[in-house]
Amino acid sequence: MVDGAFVLPESNAILHYLADGTEYLPGGRDTRARILQWMPFEQYSHEPNIAVLRRWFAHLDRPDYGGEVARKRDAGHDALRVIEQHLAAQPYFAGDHYTIADISLYAYRHVADEGIALSRDPLGRIAVQPGHIAIDDDCGFPIPGSR
Repeated sequence: MVDGAFVLPESNAILHYLADGTEYLPGGRDTRARILQWMPFEQYSHEPNIAVLRRWFAHLDRPDYGGEVARKRDAGHDALRVIEQHLAAQPYFAGDHYTIADISLYAYRHVADEGIALSRDPLGRIAVQPGHIAIDDDCGFPIPGSR
């Protein structure tokens, strides 16, 4: 993301920057802590497994990574179980509020079935949020490397 001379390359930092002062990053201390609890989970448990499997199977011809595929699938299923268990008890990651934690985890979760078998979609409620743009929709500006 570029805002004048300010350049910010990390997706979750960009979400924080853009959401500051909005309903997507509420001011309540407890809610912000819950958001911060889930953002690293997305980066370290979810994305390295779900996104990598998607890349291997949806965008590369016949990937052959041996035991690494099984390890990523197991870790990916573990991450998905954590998500499903958490969202079985409340509608969003930070409780009753739709926040950047949901947006962050939705980014790869909604295309996870391109690399890993899914049992259900606890994040489907994100796609009906106002302003949602599907990955294949025209968002009005060119995205380098997009399909």
